[in-house]
Formats: sequence, C-alpha cells, structure tokens
Amino acid sequence: MTFSVIIPTFKRIDLLTMCLAELSPDMQKLDADDYEVIVTDDSDEDEARLLVEGFFPWARWIKGPGTGPASNRNHGVQAATGEWIVFTDDDCLPTVGWLAAYKHGILNTDGRYEVYEGKTISDRPQRRYDEEAPVNLTGGHLWSCNFAIKKAFFERMGGFDERFPFAAMEDVDFQYRVAKLTDCLFLPDALIMHPWRRINARAWLRKQYHSRVYFYRKHRAEFGVRYRFNMVKSFAMTAIQGAFKLVRFAFRGWKFYLAHCLLRFSLIFA
Repeated sequence: MTFSVIIPTFKRIDLLTMCLAELSPDMQKLDADDYEVIVTDDSDEDEARLLVEGFFPWARWIKGPGTGPASNRNHGVQAATGEWIVFTDDDCLPTVGWLAAYKHGILNTDGRYEVYEGKTISDRPQRRYDEEAPVNLTGGHLWSCNFAIKKAFFERMGGFDERFPFAAMEDVDFQYRVAKLTDCLFLPDALIMHPWRRINARAWLRKQYHSRVYFYRKHRAEFGVRYRFNMVKSFAMTAIQGAFKLVRFAFRGWKFYLAHCLLRFSLIFA
C-alpha cells in the first residue's frame, strides 16, 4: 500500500514550510518508501521549488497548471504513483501519525471503502465572526484538506470539477458526487490542524456567489422544487443563528455577517 500526498500551493511559502515539516517519515511513522509528497505549485516564482529542493528533498515539486486549486489538485494526481491519494492544503498542519492513521484505517477495514475522511480541528476557539476554518469533527464534509481516496476511483470520477469560476465549492461538489457513488469512512485519528484565517468579506462574497450559482445550476435537476425552499430556509437560519453568533463575538466581523446574509438571500433567486 502506497500513498501520494498532494499539496496544492500558491505563494504561501511560510505556511508550506510548516506543513512540509510535519510530513517527514519520522513524524508520520511510515517508511519513506510507503509514501510520496507532491507539491504542485501554481505560482510563477521559484520560492516553493527552492524550498522543496533545498530543505525537503524527500518531497517532489512540480509546476502547476496555474488555473486554480481544482485543476492543481487534479494535476498533482496525474503525477502521483501511489495507490492511494491523500489531499491536504499548504496552510494545514498534519499531526504525528496522520498518514499512519489512514494506513491503519484502510487495513482494519480490509480496504473495502474507496474514500476515507480524516478529522480537522482548529488551533483555538473562534474569536471573530469573520474567521474561517474547515473544522470537521464527526465527518460528512470531505473537505479537500484531509481525505484519502483510491487513485483509480478518483480518476473514474473525473477528479475535481475545474469549471468552478473561483476557488470555492469545488470540494462540496466533489463530496456531493462521491456520496452518490459510495460510502466514506470517517477516521478521527487521521488528524489535521487548520488555523483560523481572517476573511475579506467582499472578496469572499464574490467568489462564493458565482461558485455557488454554478454548483446549484449544475445540480438543480436533482434538487427539483426543494431548491428555493432550502435557500429560504438557509437564509433564515444564517440571519438568526448568525446574529446570536455575532453578539457572542461582540460584533467583531460584522461586515462578514452582512455578506453572509446577502449571499444566502441572493441565492434564493439564482
């Protein structure tokens, strides 16, 4: 059993350095021959290549296609030699034994699942409304920062949809398609830490709106008449629950709350 860890990156050298530092064989409790690490770089600069070649020679740098994270992940898979693909992001910190947990989970289930999902935690409690982290404590999300999938199954699915206009919703779309084809097993010991990141409300709103419109139009025939009802319900829950959350954060991040509500309302008519 061999693994290929795919890390898409774009001009985040400091974060990539910390991520790679956690992926050495001694930290992952696996023999070096059991896995490879592929850094697929969408930037036009040499920093990531020099970092990998100079400080992490057990990893492999490849030039990305430069068209966003969906195509960058697919590009990394094309270069992979492992039977299993394991995805993480350059701003994540895999914990000790992360890959070993995937290996044990696959062996303990005789590999009868084609997709395994890890647990993602944050580095601290949330302090503002305009902070985000893809926290996944119980499974069911399949965030692209922490899951393993058989390479053959990934290829049969066609990989991530590269037609999403922005770096948003492509992993939601992938999870939606996976769920229609197979079950996914949650492995809480396959643990990754993702720090909280501040959100630029205006930029977030733009990319989320266009990516979500593409997602809903792509799958609208399956949603049927439920679509508008679900969008109204989603808007109401965001406005009410978000208001309580905003008060708890002493209105820190209120611009993002307004952007969040505006997004949900606008999608009713998309």
